[in-house]
Amino acid sequence: MGEQKIDPSYETARTHYLSARTELVERIKLREHILLFYIGAVGTALGLAFGKVGIGVEILLALPIVSFSVAILVAQHNSFIGYLGQFCAEELEDFYTKNNIHVPQWDNSNSNKEFDEIAILMRMIGHCAIILIPAIASLILNINCNVFSSSRLLVVWIVDSILIIISYLFLFMSYKQRKETFMQRFVKKKCK
Repeated sequence: MGEQKIDPSYETARTHYLSARTELVERIKLREHILLFYIGAVGTALGLAFGKVGIGVEILLALPIVSFSVAILVAQHNSFIGYLGQFCAEELEDFYTKNNIHVPQWDNSNSNKEFDEIAILMRMIGHCAIILIPAIASLILNINCNVFSSSRLLVVWIVDSILIIISYLFLFMSYKQRKETFMQRFVKKKCK
C-alpha cells in the first residue's frame, strides 16, 4: 500500500501553528497581567485617597490617565489575539485541507462558535467595567472637591474625561474587530 504523500512544508506549517498558538497564549497572559496591575494601581490610589494618611481624592485624577494606557494595551493585545486565532483557523486550516490532513482545531470548532460570540461581548463588558468604572468614579468623586475652584484641576478633569472617552473607543474598536473576524471565520467555514 502506498503512503499518502504529504507536502514537505507540512512541518513548517505545523511549527508556525505552534508558534502562533504560543504567542496567542502569551498575549492572553500579558493582557490579564495588565488588568491585574491596573486593579492594584486602583487599590493603591484608593488607599492613598481614603487611607489614614489621606492625601485626598485629587490623587484619583491619575486613574483616567492610567486607564487610558491600560485600555490601549488591552485593546492591542485583544485584537492581536483575534488575528492569531484567525491565522491558525483560516490560513493553516486551508494548508492542512489542501494536503488532505484533517486536524480538529479549536478555533474552527462548533464548540468555540457557540461560546466565543457571547464570550467576546462578555470580555468587552468586563474590560470596560474594570478599566472605566474606577476612572469614571474618580471624576465623580472630584466634582464636589476643588476641581471647579482650581483651574489646573479643572483642566486635568476635562483631559481625564476625554481620555475616558478615548479609552472606551479603543476597547470598543477591539471588540468590534474581534467580533468581525470571528464572524468572518464561521461565515467562510459555512461557505466551504
